Amino acid sequence: MVERPREIILREIQLNPGIHMRELQRRLKMPTGTLTYNLQVLEKEGKIYSRVEGGYRRYYALTLKRESERKIIAVLRLRTPRRILAYLLVNPGASQKEISEYLNLSPGTLSYHMKKLVSMNIVEERKEGQIKKYWIKDEYTVRNLLINYRETFLDKIADSLINMLLE
Repeated sequence: MVERPREIILREIQLNPGIHMRELQRRLKMPTGTLTYNLQVLEKEGKIYSRVEGGYRRYYALTLKRESERKIIAVLRLRTPRRILAYLLVNPGASQKEISEYLNLSPGTLSYHMKKLVSMNIVEERKEGQIKKYWIKDEYTVRNLLINYRETFLDKIADSLINMLLE
């Protein structure tokens, strides 16, 4: 039996929550019009949910019920925040300097991402003297989403940190 385009699209979204249209188009090699139409139908039917995050419209199957999960998976789709969160899972309470050095990020770049993660209520910041330290607020959810969807993230550093979590 031949799969219909909507079934193919829905399966890809289920496997890659938070995927954006261009990435779907690249993976499925589907014409833009066909993909756009079927995404609209899937959303009308209540099988998927979309929202604009980080300049992209991202798609989620309704298997991610909690808004917090959708927010975290959208952040995990972004390379630098994913690497930061993976590092914090293995090194809770790390300082900006430790994170910056390990991930080879400039202090300004790291500061930008940390402010966003803190404002999104994903990471907690505590000052110890002059040093800012960071913890993930919902480690369980972040860990599970990273592990469950790790094959959809093409990132060697995050992958090696996820391997540490599994050991």
